Amino acid sequence: MLYCGEKNYSIHISFDAPDVGLLTGNLPLLKELQVLTDFMNICLEEWHEFVDEKRSQCYQLNYYTTEQLVYLRHVLAEFLNLRTNLPAQSLDLLSAVKSGCTQADVHRAIATAAKDTPQPLDEAAAEEQAEMANLETGKKIVKQLMEDCPLSERCCWAAVQELGYDMEITDYMEWGMANDQDEGHITSLTSNLDFLNDRDTAASDGDNSDEEDMSVSSFATLGQTSQQVRSDIISSIAERLVCSSSLS
Repeated sequence: MLYCGEKNYSIHISFDAPDVGLLTGNLPLLKELQVLTDFMNICLEEWHEFVDEKRSQCYQLNYYTTEQLVYLRHVLAEFLNLRTNLPAQSLDLLSAVKSGCTQADVHRAIATAAKDTPQPLDEAAAEEQAEMANLETGKKIVKQLMEDCPLSERCCWAAVQELGYDMEITDYMEWGMANDQDEGHITSLTSNLDFLNDRDTAASDGDNSDEEDMSVSSFATLGQTSQQVRSDIISSIAERLVCSSSLS
């Protein structure tokens, strides 16, 4: 709607959408009209792309014009939500995809579609599913870390907890090498992992407090410190990265 007063000119637009109220322009009229024209052209292009995509996904839509699809959407929504009878005109249109379509045919089609549609998970179930997926991803990361470098399982899990589940394996290695002696930080990061806590409790029958962490010492030659082992491993990782980059 264009409003032209003696001194003021403005454009008011309503798209009849529940989430969009009345829009009022605040630019000079000619500039506002150009902006509005460009906007409507973009909307039209996106609408055509959307319709083309849906027509390619569901060939039955090609039996109808866009106006007929809008009409069918309206009457089917009322039929589904308000339990009204479908007009004869809509049944005639639907007969293009179901010969002699009746109210009962539409009921059966809607019931079948509802049965085939996956039901959304409630929030708690979705969160539990995401946690299980993260746990499986974490296990794969930890397994690879323990195969590639001398870190304890708890330290590997701490790296995963700290960095998340989508980092490069070298990022977890570097974090583990830098923090493997910080037992307090590692414990705080993994305190919620019950399977680790239960395993440590079962293994704590013997007093191993005076022994060096075997995950490091088993890789160390006589006289090597944990820091030297970490330095050697980081150098090895760097060499592998250089080799792989030169090959690519």
